[in-house]
Amino acid sequence: MPALTLLRLPVDHTFAAKAAKHSPASCVADNDYGLGQIVQAVSHSAVWNSTAIFVIEDDAQSGVDHVDAHRTIGFVISPWIKAHSVDHHFYNTDSMLKTIELLLGLKPLSQYDAVADPILDWDTTPSNTDAFEPIVPPMELIAQINPKKAELTADDPRLELAARSEKLDFTHADAAPAAELDGIVWQSVKGAAEPMPAIRGRALGGDEKDDDDDDH
Repeated sequence: MPALTLLRLPVDHTFAAKAAKHSPASCVADNDYGLGQIVQAVSHSAVWNSTAIFVIEDDAQSGVDHVDAHRTIGFVISPWIKAHSVDHHFYNTDSMLKTIELLLGLKPLSQYDAVADPILDWDTTPSNTDAFEPIVPPMELIAQINPKKAELTADDPRLELAARSEKLDFTHADAAPAAELDGIVWQSVKGAAEPMPAIRGRALGGDEKDDDDDDH
């Protein structure tokens, strides 16, 4: 096995409400299960006791919630992490990078990871060795497809969402305007009448593209 592998799950940005494409809920379920299958394979292998898997959301800054646009999930999956632990320290993407660098004996790549706090919730032995078994999502969720435009009536708000989604570029993960994509996904899941949370703490403007290539 290589010392470091970088892996991006492919439908993490969804297809919004584009007609006849997998729905945002389906994409999320598919990616979550894909991650579970990866951990399952590694945790059943001979390299499990010397492995750490770092998981972070791509483009967390464009996923606004009711607290701040920069909040995201972060997981470190390893037999060396204390079982059932929840670390409440402040970490960011640079903390993930700093921790990986320390494990591999690498020098910092920039001033940001050089000064970042590493994740320190490790045990002294690989004691958390149980193999992982993923939870299979309902098949109807994995198979969920956005409706075709011909299936929608003229007054169905999903027709407008589909038309807006048709104009977005899904050929690259960061090609679509973040705010536009977020708004369509939110309304397709929550309903057209449900407003998005107010943007707090995001540097990007409403119509700017997030093209910083920060996939993790």
